[in-house]
Amino acid sequence: MYIRRKGIAEKKGIRHTLRDMFFDVESVLYVIASDAAELFYDVYEDIIDLRWDIFVYRMKKRGLIAEPAHASLLSIIFR
Repeated sequence: MYIRRKGIAEKKGIRHTLRDMFFDVESVLYVIASDAAELFYDVYEDIIDLRWDIFVYRMKKRGLIAEPAHASLLSIIFR
């Protein structure tokens, strides 16, 4: 983005200056919206990953998923 200098309205006319200001605001809002969309998508992916991790943890606790031998050895070593 750039800052409009004094005197632009006199050279281009008030109509063109207002139109340019509208498009500047529109582009800023577009950037904010796209950043917000990316942020919400990242949060959504994190929630899905967390739900999956909880599911796998519960399945392991119930004995429905066997832990690999090296994982159980590492858990014993690093307790």
